[in-house]
Amino acid sequence: MPQRQVLVKRYAVAPDRLWAAIKQALITVDGVTLEQADDAQKTAAFKTGVTWTSWGQNMIAQIQPIGADQVQLQINGQIRHTFLASDWGEKIHQKGFVRNLTTAIDDLIAHPSPEAR
Repeated sequence: MPQRQVLVKRYAVAPDRLWAAIKQALITVDGVTLEQADDAQKTAAFKTGVTWTSWGQNMIAQIQPIGADQVQLQINGQIRHTFLASDWGEKIHQKGFVRNLTTAIDDLIAHPSPEAR
């Protein structure tokens, strides 16, 4: 299965602040397992868990600077297993995951943890 764009979102923060929030969110959001984080490239590989609509997905998150204190988060995903997988189910899985992750990132940007400051 090819990778699918799951999320593209812009933030009006410094790249390091968003990167710290993303890494923390990927550790704390339920159903997500951080596999690898590359601080130099600001790229994270992670997996989402199994739900009633999905066998889970392999994901890549990357942030890119756009301008002064403007960055873009892009997440691409690929389903892990195609057995009994449906496009409908994967979209529902992604929608819930994106909602949970963006809420966590937004909260961490607004209220950074002491280690991220």
